[in-house]
Amino acid sequence: MSKEIELQVVAPVDPKNPTHYVDNKKFYQALVEYREAVDKALVEGKERPIVPNYIGECFLKIERGIAMKHNFRNYSYINDMISSGVEVCLKHVMSFNPEKSQNPFSYFTQAIWFAFLNIIEKENRQVALRRRSFLNMDIDAFDLQLHDETGEFAISIADFINSLG
Repeated sequence: MSKEIELQVVAPVDPKNPTHYVDNKKFYQALVEYREAVDKALVEGKERPIVPNYIGECFLKIERGIAMKHNFRNYSYINDMISSGVEVCLKHVMSFNPEKSQNPFSYFTQAIWFAFLNIIEKENRQVALRRRSFLNMDIDAFDLQLHDETGEFAISIADFINSLG
């Protein structure tokens, strides 16, 4: 006897809870307004204004979405990846040209994606460097001994590692 299982299909974007959703039109408009404010400040000889909170929130939402993809989900340094993505977005916020494209979501998604890949590559180089330095380490230089409570049994670290093969 088989029971019928009823499956519910959930929409990928919940309109009642848009906390993870970036509205591309609002994002585009905010970037256009920010560019205008920067251009105006440069003409007047003032400092470049800081990036509005809405644009920063959009960057973080995009980054969190990418960080949860299966490609990046289980890395222990995911927070470093997200920080690098924020840095890249803030560096290139003025590189987005509204006259060429009206899709800032895809522009910054690509920038974040490559920032994540760069961090993974950098971390892999660091792991390889640590591994090489450990394998090339002169074990005999260590004069450490392992003892039990009575002090009768003693084996050097070098003998222990050599016994492992």
